[in-house]
Amino acid sequence: MNLSIPRKSLRTVLMMAVLAIPLPALATTRAYIGPDGGNWNSAINWNPSGVPANNDVVFVTTFDASDRTVNFDGNYAAPGLSQLRVDPISTGNFGAATLIQTANTMVASELDVGVVGRGRYVQSGGINQAPYLYLGGGGTGTYDLSGSATLNPGFASNG
Repeated sequence: MNLSIPRKSLRTVLMMAVLAIPLPALATTRAYIGPDGGNWNSAINWNPSGVPANNDVVFVTTFDASDRTVNFDGNYAAPGLSQLRVDPISTGNFGAATLIQTANTMVASELDVGVVGRGRYVQSGGINQAPYLYLGGGGTGTYDLSGSATLNPGFASNG
């Protein structure tokens, strides 16, 4: 049996198949701008507005001399965030940035805590999977691990 499909129909079918393949979401860089003690999963606490999604680059930071704490109430699976930075925006007279995790799962390919200023990650529950964990450097980075918390770093560097 000889089946013959016209070229135009074949091109149309192939074009439709290519267009049906989902494209990966583009990463967004987000900075926490919400109140001290605010929640991670509140879209209005981020610039640009929206809760961070997989592949995003995320900054939990301070822009002035005030300390800022964010309560992590998100939940991520692989691939997770591309980068999570818990750190003031710059060196100088900036407050400390703190992220508190009491449950759920954080996945970030790179986690930087206190690289240029005072940064602190407080984890008393849940799971944190960070293939690359950097504490300090030019600043003071602290990771407090307690309770039922699990930290799974692939590589950790202090300073």
